[in-house]
Amino acid sequence: MSFSMKLRKVLYNLFFWAILAYSMWLILFKLATDFTTIKIIWAGPIAGMAALLFAALKIHDVLFVKNENIKLKEMETSLKKGFFNIQKKEFFLTLLSSAVLFPFIYKFVNLQVAICFLVGTITIFVSSFFSSLVSMNSNINVLFAAENSAASYHKAAVNGAFSTFLIPAGFSLILFPVLYFIFKDPAIIMGYTFGACLEAFLITCSGEIFAKASNLIFSEKNEAKEAVILANGISSKNMALDFIVTIIAILTGTIINGVLVLNLIGAFIPMTLVAIGVFCAILASIFTKLKGVMNSKLPLFIGFIASVILYSAISYYLIEKVFMPGYGLFYPVMTGVILALFLAGLGYFNLRNKKDELEGFTKEETTARSFVAVSLPLLIAGFMALAAFINAGGMESYTAGFWGLGLAAISMLSVSYIFGALYAALNISKNALIISEADEHKEKIEEFYPAASMYGGKTKTMFSIASIYACFVVFAGFVMTINLEEVDCLNPFVLFALIFGAGVPVLCAGLINGSFIKAAKAIFKKETNDGLEIVKKLSNKGFIGSILPLASVLILPLFSYFGITKLFEKALGMQTLTGTLLGAIVAGGLVAILFGFKDSLSDTKFDFASKECSSPVSNLAIKLIILSLLLTFILFMPTV
Repeated sequence: MSFSMKLRKVLYNLFFWAILAYSMWLILFKLATDFTTIKIIWAGPIAGMAALLFAALKIHDVLFVKNENIKLKEMETSLKKGFFNIQKKEFFLTLLSSAVLFPFIYKFVNLQVAICFLVGTITIFVSSFFSSLVSMNSNINVLFAAENSAASYHKAAVNGAFSTFLIPAGFSLILFPVLYFIFKDPAIIMGYTFGACLEAFLITCSGEIFAKASNLIFSEKNEAKEAVILANGISSKNMALDFIVTIIAILTGTIINGVLVLNLIGAFIPMTLVAIGVFCAILASIFTKLKGVMNSKLPLFIGFIASVILYSAISYYLIEKVFMPGYGLFYPVMTGVILALFLAGLGYFNLRNKKDELEGFTKEETTARSFVAVSLPLLIAGFMALAAFINAGGMESYTAGFWGLGLAAISMLSVSYIFGALYAALNISKNALIISEADEHKEKIEEFYPAASMYGGKTKTMFSIASIYACFVVFAGFVMTINLEEVDCLNPFVLFALIFGAGVPVLCAGLINGSFIKAAKAIFKKETNDGLEIVKKLSNKGFIGSILPLASVLILPLFSYFGITKLFEKALGMQTLTGTLLGAIVAGGLVAILFGFKDSLSDTKFDFASKECSSPVSNLAIKLIILSLLLTFILFMPTV
């Protein structure tokens, strides 16, 4: 690196850290002390801009790696062509969904909700584009850092991964609070959440069909190398979208319940906690790149602990010293932090197996082990949810209890940014191992890969549990709004609705699996070895395969309402709709966590072929449930 580049990098870093320090001072000691006004709402946009600025800084470190390898330059050109081919399909999906649903929401709800829906759709598409672009460029460029040292590779991989994750978070944290500031009504900004969920679902659905088909093809023929490199980048971006959409859904549901409990402050606290989580992740990222540490597991662990300590201290100051001193609202926050600590520790022991220890695992053995391993996280998550509910006053007010559950979910995700980024680093490592032809490069990369697999793999479990929490928080806001006081669980229509709802996420996962298997078979029949042709055909199959799952998510939950309402009465229709949503939450959550862990074992084993349905279920099932909840809320809230 030349002296001018080093000087420019130093100046960039000084500029960023000065802005970050000023931003934190502004939130903690200026805006937070005047929380009775709506000024504190700007904590979100400030944190969002800091996230984008930090991502830009890290992108600079990744993209300006000097590339002298002619062969890899040619591959980079081919990858960019394939990337833009995929983006064209995603852009068309965005236009199609907006053109169909914008007038529908405008007619049956109102213009304000329709505008928020459109903003949410565009935000996720733009976030997806830039996140994918960074992930794709990181895939090749970090390989050159391995030529210097393992530490250089480690730093480059983490920088690219953090950028992939912080870009969607930055855009959403800027726009979501701004919309709330404009409309000051959580029912209206629900449109933003719905648009974000819908767009993320379409992009993720199409991307996962492409990704899993590419992996299956690559396990049989190495000619699909370009496709699988793009596929791993898509998986990183999909996880980033899943993360931010989960946060948006939790934030929306928590605000709805919080406004009912504490008026404006009920909305300000969760928004501020999300903003603080971004700052803590940025500060903790320093510890993930400690120099002179040979064991790459240690810096990653130190970074996570640093994030936990920073977040706990700052949230304690805000809640107990500024917002609501003496009310014990810090306990639900710590419940989420403790759950994240437990899952991180459990992930260390569950995924400590090295590659050679997993070589003998069959698909059946991996699935069987997954069933046993996910039971403890589910039980602990259930107890923690109950603790957060009770500590927030849930025994006296269910609304307050679910608000506390939302705070716990926000806190769990806020300290988990590092693990989310490490999932992206894991995919970057996979691609570097695929691309690298020199043994010395592979040895350096393999020093980092097990650690990224160990910590990044447990991210799926964290996100799935947080998504279950999000579903229940949004569900509680929905029930409170329509004044549904009780559900008759012995009613045969409600029991049928529970079973019916449980089948929705399972059906969607089945449709995705069928689509990617058909896509892979289509390539095998053509017997093509051209990388760009494989990318083009698979992206087309992904586009087509995303339509039917979307239709099932939009139509089936509403069928349980309209079918019963037309035959019997409106009240019974709301009962069955409630049963459908509860069934979908429970079944979707179980399936997502189960196959998410199975996918983690496949990551540790570096096995492409045995990842048939685990990743699609983990990334999609909970998102689809949230989508169903939000859609029904938007449609029925103004009229019920």
